[in-house]
Amino acid sequence: MRWTYFLFDAHYGNLRHNKRLKRFTLHGQSKVDGQWKLFALVHNIEKWANYREAA
Repeated sequence: MRWTYFLFDAHYGNLRHNKRLKRFTLHGQSKVDGQWKLFALVHNIEKWANYREAA
């Protein structure tokens, strides 16, 4: 359980600090969910691009 929390916290910290996601700019559960998924997608694309550069 603790390890899973650590992994989630690292992603959340990256989005909050590096991407400056302090608050959601949209209102409504479905819109916030879409905005969160968009930020997660960008995070995963950047991870993939950094992995490809290192290989």
